[in-house]
Amino acid sequence: MGRHRQARRSAQVKLRPPAAFRVLRLFGMACLGGTLALALLLLTHRVWTHAGEKLEAPVSVEIVWPLTPDSTPDKPKTWLSAYFRDRLLATAHARAAESPDPVRGDAVARVGRAMEASGWFDGTPRVERRGDGVIVVSGSWRTPACVVRHNGRDYLIDWRSRPMPATYDAGGSGLRVIHGASSPPPRDTSSTLNYAEAWPGDDVRAGVETLRLLLAQPYANQVAGVDVRDYFVTRRIDIVTDKGTRVVWGGPPGEFIPGEASTKAKLDRLAYFFSLAERGRRIDLGQQRLEIYNEDAVYADLTASRR
Repeated sequence: MGRHRQARRSAQVKLRPPAAFRVLRLFGMACLGGTLALALLLLTHRVWTHAGEKLEAPVSVEIVWPLTPDSTPDKPKTWLSAYFRDRLLATAHARAAESPDPVRGDAVARVGRAMEASGWFDGTPRVERRGDGVIVVSGSWRTPACVVRHNGRDYLIDWRSRPMPATYDAGGSGLRVIHGASSPPPRDTSSTLNYAEAWPGDDVRAGVETLRLLLAQPYANQVAGVDVRDYFVTRRIDIVTDKGTRVVWGGPPGEFIPGEASTKAKLDRLAYFFSLAERGRRIDLGQQRLEIYNEDAVYADLTASRR
């Protein structure tokens, strides 16, 4: 009976490995952990190095340029001059090359912000990276309308009267001109042209709308611009012809002014003048100054020499 109890106690005794073996096991586990940590560190370094190399490599940018109405798929044509295309591409490449860092490598976003702020796009352009890594920019382009002459410089604006990133010496653009604007162009807090804001003043807006209407007529080549300097005093706009003569149009298109002919009546008068071969098919009837805005009649200085 006593022996049986002693044998049971002996069976319950736990066998423990020698201390040296335990030390070796712990050492092995430590070595394995260190090896895994080192491998992970080397792998991470390789990934970051590879990412850095890809970001530091030159980034190619392509811009889908605006096309002219007569452009074809075989022969695409753009109205944007090579000078401004080169400048816009240079800006895009400069933004794409900034901050070659794996954490801040948002080249697409940087290019997108720069293109949106450039003044050439209407709204936010589409910027994406192709499978070959090239960043492609496309979008809706602003359409140049005319230039506004202010302090001897001609400022390009679109059909919503917003400045665009082009200025010229007076007469250097080849575009129609709005003369006599009462306000300077819009600028931001850093005195840079503000491409997002329309030119201040209703006079420029009225000038743009008058030009829009006149340039859709068959005699558009005789229209060199409009003069709005008297707009806030008399509400009248002058047409400046290609000969430097003046046709006093009157108020903005579509606006009712007592005693003034309607927009349709004014257009009918100009169309009639353009049909007169004996007057040289001139909307100014060959006169220095012609008033067509009166409801009852057209007034001209018939003693002035013909041009």
